[in-house]
Amino acid sequence: MKSIPELKCLFLEISRDCPLNCRMCLIGHYKDKRKSKLTEDEYINIITRFSNMRHDEFPGLVAFCGGEVLKEYDLVINLSKKCRELGLICALTTNGYYIKSHHYEELLTNGPTNIQFSIDSLDPEIHDNIRKFKGHWEMQINHLKNILKKKRELEVKHGKKVDCLIGPSIIIAKWNYDKIMEMFSFFMEELGCENISFQPLMIQVDTVSEMNDFYSENLEIDMKILKINVEELRNSKYFNKYPTVDENSLNYLLKYFSENRRNDSTVCDSFDRNMIIDLEGNLALCFPFQRRMGKFLGVYPAQKISELWYSEEVQKIRKILENCNWDCGYMSCHRKLFIKEGKQ
Repeated sequence: MKSIPELKCLFLEISRDCPLNCRMCLIGHYKDKRKSKLTEDEYINIITRFSNMRHDEFPGLVAFCGGEVLKEYDLVINLSKKCRELGLICALTTNGYYIKSHHYEELLTNGPTNIQFSIDSLDPEIHDNIRKFKGHWEMQINHLKNILKKKRELEVKHGKKVDCLIGPSIIIAKWNYDKIMEMFSFFMEELGCENISFQPLMIQVDTVSEMNDFYSENLEIDMKILKINVEELRNSKYFNKYPTVDENSLNYLLKYFSENRRNDSTVCDSFDRNMIIDLEGNLALCFPFQRRMGKFLGVYPAQKISELWYSEEVQKIRKILENCNWDCGYMSCHRKLFIKEGKQ
């Protein structure tokens, strides 16, 4: 019988609100209709229980997600402090809207250990159009420059490394697929970023007509050009240096575009490593779990994550999800390491 793997990643929904209305995102198209919300003490209890479940070499990752999570700035700082105290990695991606210059030092020293800023192009006009926010590119670049500068100042002042990696999170699509190396050079060399992640533009399960038009326009690319860019990246110093710049991720990028997002095989093993807990405490094994299975696993605190993860009920659900090839978006945090070299 297959052994039950350890829970590696805990995704905590912090907010469903966002000041932006990005063209590829559903958040701006629905209102937050939550009936209740987890308290700070409940979040901390969940993080502590997750930490107690960890035994293998990987320290465990807590990812704060939303919406724009830094709308709940104080909550994020307090939860990050707890993660740091327990030796857990904690991460978030931000659109930067709620960050002020006086936040930089606290974010670096008490906030998440990995902070990424959403930036999708080297062209300000293209980025601002995607994000429907004039001046957003400039704001994000300034945040990157200034927080990296503050980090260097703190390291000189205290004579030790600041435990926080800073960099961009990039969506790859028609507007930038031919400039991958250019983007890496700009962010890593010119700005001095320490981390970078990317994934292809993902078709979401629930969409509106405006989003469908956006996907149609931006998912059709020249595969020859993409392959040249991927090969350049594979032969560069960046290869295998960052989590999404490895053989699996590059092959997936090629597979995703070349197969027009249709998959005959399962590309996800979120059910074996992730647990998602939303604002109301609903528990799931992947982001579209409720739509896929028709219900949540349960609700916290009535059901404890440690008991649920190893339960017979969840084992039965894993058996079902092992054969899932639902086109739900396959986020990089969900994809399994199955794509072999040469299979694109």
